[in-house]
Amino acid sequence: MQNSIERANDFLQIADEFKLGELTTESRHPLTMNLSTLSQTDLAKAINILKNIDLAVFEVLEKKVDTILELKELFLQTVDSGNRIFFSGCGSTGRLSLTLEFLWRQSRHSHKESVIGLMAGGDSALIKAIEDFEDHPEYAHRHLIDLGFKDGDLLVGSSEGGETPFVIGSVEYALKHSKIKPWFVYCNPDCELLKTTTRSKDIISNSSVKKFNLTVGPMAISGSTRMQASTVILYALGLALLCPDKSAILKSLSNLKNTMTNLDYGFLKPFIEEEFQCYEQGDFINYHTNNLGITILTDTTERAPTFNLIPFENHLNQDDRPALSNLCLQNTHTSKEAWNNLLKRNPRCLNWKEFPITHLDYFYGFDISIKNLERRKKLIKKSKCVSFNVLEDGENITWSLNKQQAVTSCQGLTLLEKHLLLKMLLNIHSTLIMGKMNRYEGNLMTFVKPSCNKLIDRAIRYVTHLLKDHGVTKSYDEICFALFDELDNISPKEPIVLRTLSRLLSVRN
Repeated sequence: MQNSIERANDFLQIADEFKLGELTTESRHPLTMNLSTLSQTDLAKAINILKNIDLAVFEVLEKKVDTILELKELFLQTVDSGNRIFFSGCGSTGRLSLTLEFLWRQSRHSHKESVIGLMAGGDSALIKAIEDFEDHPEYAHRHLIDLGFKDGDLLVGSSEGGETPFVIGSVEYALKHSKIKPWFVYCNPDCELLKTTTRSKDIISNSSVKKFNLTVGPMAISGSTRMQASTVILYALGLALLCPDKSAILKSLSNLKNTMTNLDYGFLKPFIEEEFQCYEQGDFINYHTNNLGITILTDTTERAPTFNLIPFENHLNQDDRPALSNLCLQNTHTSKEAWNNLLKRNPRCLNWKEFPITHLDYFYGFDISIKNLERRKKLIKKSKCVSFNVLEDGENITWSLNKQQAVTSCQGLTLLEKHLLLKMLLNIHSTLIMGKMNRYEGNLMTFVKPSCNKLIDRAIRYVTHLLKDHGVTKSYDEICFALFDELDNISPKEPIVLRTLSRLLSVRN
């Protein structure tokens, strides 16, 4: 087993291909530089800032209607010719790819098998991040072979940053195996990507790949593309997939924008405070829902890798600790029934022999049926397990947590718009809870878990930023060696960024 110095040296050999600090999605948003403080001192102001940042999504999409229509025509041609549309992603874009398939299946009575969402690691990665998968383009090739991707099929690869090896690998595979040009969707300016990594330069420069640039600016939390970047991609691809024509696309943009603008987001404040208080008291949360599972699951599971929380527990692992929050689908009594209900299909797990975490039986160990409530109560022992209901009720979404209750009107919204609205509300809700729990500093994810090369670089950059705040300058290499050394000694609960920062500041002193 390599020691920390060897692992650091190995990373530094390839680090130039993963230094992403110049990308817009990795930069710090000027409006959220003190978001962590606001989450604790002025929650209403923090909510309003995040709402306004989300509204910028519409400015981008309103300029991209012609491209959305072009993609829509290609979708129609692909389905009408008996071929399939594949959405490929990793992490947040993997989850939005599966959401697109869900929305298609929920909306269509025919051609349900014509849309396939795939994410790095297979469906298992929807619940728990599978470390290192995103760094391997060859895994994308193998995944597409397993799914039977063929000539005539269309692949749309989404990488918020425009540099994810797995997604780029899926686009490269499609180039070789289908006469239909693949699409590559991303949220950074071409000029930045062309000088960032070789893989980004190659894909952006390839005239056989259709590029769809959806740059929406810095994320509200630096690098947290689960927020505005995944929102703009999900909305753009959802419009192309689900709207019948240009007038429907324009109507959707107008409807959702007006709904968001007129909605008083202040109702989130007591729910943020209540959920935070539950955690402060040592309690746990079960989100209960009926028809909104895919979006609630996405937000709750993305909290774990973003803020280094314990992921959903798997009842096949006797030593798993309970997650702060989990999901329960009402009126489902087995894990299989619950997952079929949430995905609107049977789960598609990779079942690769060398990765047991990708197997179907392991996937079913993440039980989100009502049966898991008793397991969870036993696991948390003397602590309380509090129900947080987020339910679709006609044209409304009803919220209830302890004594807090609210109703969000979704009147006139389509299925896509409803899920997008809920996504943005939950993103704000969970982000500000994490701020109150000190899980980021300013707008830097100090609890980032460096589980892949991109996140190692991100952790090093965040240490660099925080050192500068203390008037200290260290080289990239120095921070890298310190970080890898700390990784050998850190507990799962500790923030590697702050641990490395403390080490380097103590050396100075």
